Amino acid sequence: MAKVSLSIIIPTLNRPSLQNVLKGIKACEGYDEKIIEILVIENLTTSQARNKGLDQAQGEIIAFLGDDTIPDKNWLQKVLNFHKNHPEPKAALLGKVSWTDALAQDPFHQWLECNAQFQWNALPSPDKGRCPKGGGVLVNPANAWKFFYTSNISLKKSFLDTERFSDAFEGWGFEDTELGYRLSKKGMCLYFYETCEVLHDHKMTLEGLIKNTQNARTNAKIFEKLHPEVKILPNDFKKIILKLLIIFSWPLQTFSKKTYWWRIWKKNWLG
Repeated sequence: MAKVSLSIIIPTLNRPSLQNVLKGIKACEGYDEKIIEILVIENLTTSQARNKGLDQAQGEIIAFLGDDTIPDKNWLQKVLNFHKNHPEPKAALLGKVSWTDALAQDPFHQWLECNAQFQWNALPSPDKGRCPKGGGVLVNPANAWKFFYTSNISLKKSFLDTERFSDAFEGWGFEDTELGYRLSKKGMCLYFYETCEVLHDHKMTLEGLIKNTQNARTNAKIFEKLHPEVKILPNDFKKIILKLLIIFSWPLQTFSKKTYWWRIWKKNWLG
């Protein structure tokens, strides 16, 4: 049998979108079931499911996808080529997560993409920090862990070694970036490829945003207990400034939906 090159781990609660994710992987250019394995782990917490997948994975490269993130047809080749060009164990690849075409037309989802959902705007622009081995952008090592998004990320199994996702977290938020923080302390070099893309097939609502933000706040407190040297939640001066921004931006929400969404998001983040 051919040696497995890539193990793709997908935790799932059996969303209907899972079948499209699996179809998307198998439709990728270069897909070969002899060297690619797909591990779908059901009915566990996200951390437990990913850890079970890691314990079973046979591939030299580990890729994490969501059960609602559908790979572009070039995704697989982008992942394999990156790790071929970057054989160093510490090199990891972050790919872009965009909305499906239908969701991308919605203003709320457009706002979510670079605010409450992800922070793509905080990454370096493609014309700066370009990787010399085939494109891509090297993320600042000081805060690379903040972008350890398991909706579309891959790294070497040898670098992960015995590191696993913490069981201390429940629900949405920070269980992936906490692992990213530990990996950053081990020297992880995270590269961002905007063209290594998956499409996020998960319609969000304002109620869903509130629930996720409240859960993320709870998990942020757990993160800070695990790593007291890291401050995630706003405190002292930053907390005061954020409260003032929320108060004084109140009149603007009548004219701007983005301001309205932002205020609700931040009010729930403050608690």
